[in-house]
Amino acid sequence: MKTITFIGVGGIGKPMAERLIETGFAITVCDLNEAALEGFRKRGARTISRAAEGTEADAILVMVANDAQVKAAVLGPGGVLEGSDSERPPVVAIMSSVLPQTIQDTARELAKENVHTLDAPVSGGSIRAAQGELTIMVGGDAADLQTIRPVFDALGNKVFHCGPLGSGEAVKIINNIVGVANTLITAEALEMAIKLGIDLKWLADVMETSSGRNVATKDIEGFRSIGNEAVSYEDILATWRAVSEDRDDMVRRGGEDEAGP
Repeated sequence: MKTITFIGVGGIGKPMAERLIETGFAITVCDLNEAALEGFRKRGARTISRAAEGTEADAILVMVANDAQVKAAVLGPGGVLEGSDSERPPVVAIMSSVLPQTIQDTARELAKENVHTLDAPVSGGSIRAAQGELTIMVGGDAADLQTIRPVFDALGNKVFHCGPLGSGEAVKIINNIVGVANTLITAEALEMAIKLGIDLKWLADVMETSSGRNVATKDIEGFRSIGNEAVSYEDILATWRAVSEDRDDMVRRGGEDEAGP
């Protein structure tokens, strides 16, 4: 497996596609945003705005923002299905965090052109994406996973086969329920600490050896940089208050792990 079409180079898709270029894959990058494509052109990658033009690749990775974008990129006009050749079909890995039903519906249509589908949502954020250290949760046929495994191994250091098609998304949602709940309660706790005048680095050191240990206490400075734009703990709290207004969507997406194209 040498050629890849990567659809959606937003917040996490961009470092994932860059990682694949760095590890020697021949990449075609697809995005509706011309500005997002410019950097890849400078690196010598082929760029397209219609997914149908990239279906000659061995594998197609889809990393867009939501269920509607997945269906548009794969099944819509100019999408993967339109361009697929049943005599030489690619393996399609949907890496966006979407509903298992979206995966099932999309795979059913792709199967009409003999295209095999995997769901493979990720966790780890943009920094780990650039380092090839994502966790990848895969649903689908084991033989298809074996076929695309070299690509996943370039992107992540933990690849889990979760079960049949849709299982990867189910596991990601369950993980996000816990992760988002931890993040929200930690943000509230940090707000309390700020009001009480408690040094947050010192507090993290205490909690890291106590029952309140979590991802924030393990790396308080990393927690501070959530969203890449936050520059203070107060900014973090404001960001999470805004995001928590739509918690159902937040649980599905895992905060800002997967930004769209």
